[in-house]
Amino acid sequence: MGRDRVAALAREVEALERGTGCVAPDEFAERVQALLDRSGWAGWRTRLRLDVADGPCGAVSAVNGDGSRSVEPALDVAARRVMVVGEPRR
Repeated sequence: MGRDRVAALAREVEALERGTGCVAPDEFAERVQALLDRSGWAGWRTRLRLDVADGPCGAVSAVNGDGSRSVEPALDVAARRVMVVGEPRR
């Protein structure tokens, strides 16, 4: 999995997060799965992780120490999964 590919996925996921407002985590997971399918991430699946964070809004990216957001912590490369959590409204 190349850095450019992950960066492209990050941009698309973050655009989904910004563009959809607050979408329920299960519905957001479906949207991310559709993104994975059409972006060539064959064999990758979303996994809803409400045990990690259970807010009303679905998200993949997490806040880094510098305030930026990143999808990398949500990628489980070994299992080929993207974790979707629920977070508070932004």
